[in-house]
Amino acid sequence: MIAELSVAREVPPDFKDRFFVLTSTKEQKWQGLEELAQNHLKERESGNPGYTSFLSPPETRRKTLAIHTLEFAIASYELTRRSATTNDLKVTLGQHVIPNRDDLEKILRYDTAIDRSLGRAIDRLERLRRRRKGELVPPPVSVQLTR
Repeated sequence: MIAELSVAREVPPDFKDRFFVLTSTKEQKWQGLEELAQNHLKERESGNPGYTSFLSPPETRRKTLAIHTLEFAIASYELTRRSATTNDLKVTLGQHVIPNRDDLEKILRYDTAIDRSLGRAIDRLERLRRRRKGELVPPPVSVQLTR
């Protein structure tokens, strides 16, 4: 790619087309990247007079601008790809964390059975403690309110 830039001194159109397909972006995104590269060159020129003389031939300036535009395009693509990969990973993990309907119903039945069993065990423990202390232990009473 850099060799192509040395000869052409601009970003090849086929690379732009591939970038648009890979990132699902439009021409405006590329123009924004070119503007970003131009601003980057201006900042470097303002801080370094030697860099300005290096960029004085127009073909060198175009080549450097194309290289910086490519660098920003690649960085933009990498950021987009990383965030997409992270989102895909979250979706994949979420699908495995949430059980399907049959498994969820089974889990809820087990939970209800365990809850009832634990309630009975606590009642029995309280009755045994009272009996050990010598208190009067009434028979177990179960009250369920329904609508």
